[in-house]
Amino acid sequence: MTDAPHFSEDDEISLLDLLQTIVDNLRLLVIGPIVAGLLALAAASFWPKTYESTAILKADPSLPASCSAPPCSTRLPTVWAIPLKYR
Repeated sequence: MTDAPHFSEDDEISLLDLLQTIVDNLRLLVIGPIVAGLLALAAASFWPKTYESTAILKADPSLPASCSAPPCSTRLPTVWAIPLKYR
């Protein structure tokens, strides 16, 4: 038979010890993410913008130029193609 390991009370981690560790490293915990965010912002601002969008629309020629009556306003122009390119 194997005996269960016996843990003494000295093996416990107190919440005060954890709090003290956080307080000791508070500067790193606050300044580290701020510096990382500023570096990411600087990198994103210098990154070239490479997006492109093209839309090709074809209006229905049977619609009058100015039509505000309900039968006309329910028929919208037909969209034939909208190619999008993101890099």
